[in-house]
Parts: sequence; structure tokens; C-alpha cells
Amino acid sequence: MLKNKEGNVFNLIVTNNHFMIMNNNTLLDKLKQCYHLLSAKERIAHIFIWISGLVLINIPSWDITVGEFHSQDYSLIVPGIYGLLINITLFYGNTCLVYFYIRKNRAEYFKQSSLLFLILCFVEILLDTIFWSAWNQRFEVPIVQSIVLGTFLMNAIFFLLPSFVYAVVLILRNEKPVKEKISIKDGMRNVLVKPKDILFIEADGNYVKFQLKHQKYLERNTLVQVLGKLPSEFIQCHRSYIVNTEQIREIQYSTIQIGDFTVPIGRSYRKTLRILN
Repeated sequence: MLKNKEGNVFNLIVTNNHFMIMNNNTLLDKLKQCYHLLSAKERIAHIFIWISGLVLINIPSWDITVGEFHSQDYSLIVPGIYGLLINITLFYGNTCLVYFYIRKNRAEYFKQSSLLFLILCFVEILLDTIFWSAWNQRFEVPIVQSIVLGTFLMNAIFFLLPSFVYAVVLILRNEKPVKEKISIKDGMRNVLVKPKDILFIEADGNYVKFQLKHQKYLERNTLVQVLGKLPSEFIQCHRSYIVNTEQIREIQYSTIQIGDFTVPIGRSYRKTLRILN
């Protein structure tokens, strides 16, 4: 958690050596952050899967659905569309909640996940009941009971649980092995340093400078090569700087305060540094 100079609280998200600072108040902000965890190909694949699913369940000759709506009489088209939006919200919403809370605050995860699940199920039950009654021009309590049971079971089995598994995959995929120490060749000596003690790394010609709290080391290397051997807490914020996100004290529009030092933020890196004031 970080604060900017106005006192607003932000969450620092590190993924594939990029970072985002997002306002931590809404699920929409978390969805935006999770969006950046996916590659362009993955985003296209997700869109294709969702649309294909909607098309397949509405093929009249297949009638592969269970419940009160069927493709044979075309009663599934409208529920399929609003159901798709609800399912997408549940799947990615729970994915984000797992990603951000399951390791740090499980109680908060279960609280928010349960609330999301119940609200979306209630909305779907209400819409299904209204649409079924209008389509069939009657209201039947047993049908409503079937809709309620089916909504909770289908959403839990096909969207809530799979989204939990998918979030765990994202967590494991975006984590790097924790290195206790890294070797820095400073002149004629090799120095072992704990990554957590490094404040930032600065390019200096053919060398890179490792800045610690009370000392610094100079190694003949490039930022790209150095970044490859560092854990995911380190990100590049400028063409000449890599910072340890665990050491950041304050972030402003064009600078990062880290320890007693001020590090610039490059213009091209502001797209991945998203500060919502």
C-alpha cells in the first residue's frame, strides 16, 4: 500500500516487470489491473471463448442447456445475452478478488467474493423470473424455485470455482522465485547482496550502479541483463532506472521517492504507471 502527496491510498501491482498504481477502492480498478496481466493473444482468446459459448448454446438443433430456457423455442437468446454479461462480471470479478486478497487478507476475499456472488445471482434470478413470466405469460412458483436453485448451482460450478483456479494460475505465473542473494561484480570482487536491500539501480554508461541505503556498487552490465536476474518486485520506471517497489515511499507524477533518493519516471513508462487521483 502506498500514499501519494494528497494522502490517497494506492495498491502497487507488479507484473512481468511492469507496474501499476491504482486506487484501491473499487472492483473496477482491480479489473483494470488484472486486464494488464493478460497478453494480447490471451485477451482475444477470452473474447472468442465467451462469444462462441453464447452462439453454441443458442443453436436450435443442439439444445444443450438445462433449466427453464431453451434454444429450440428461442427463449434463450435474451437470457443468454444478459447472462453472459453477468457471468463475465462474476468470473473476472472473482478472479481479481482472489488475485489481490487470497494471500494477504482471506477474510476480506470471502466477504467481497460472497457479496459479488450473491448480488449477481439475485440480479440474474430477478431478470430470469421477469423474462420467463413475460415469455410464457404466466407466473409459477415452482419455476421460480427452479430458477433460484439453477442460478446458484450453475454460477458456482461453472464460473465461481473456475475463476478461483484461473486466479491461482495467474498468481503462480506472475511470481518469480525469491532469490535470497544476488552476486554483484564490483571491480575485482564479487559482492553478495540481498535484493530487498537494494533501493534502485541506475545505468551509468557501460555500467550499472546498485544503490543501497548506505552504500553503492558498480558493475559492468546493462539494465536489461540486470532486470532479468532480479525478482518481480523490481521494475523499470525510466530508461536509466530500475526501482525496488518494496522500498518506494511516495510516487508523484514524474518522480518516485525511494529512501532518501528521488528517481525520475520516464514519459514512456507513465502508461504502465497509472495513478488515479
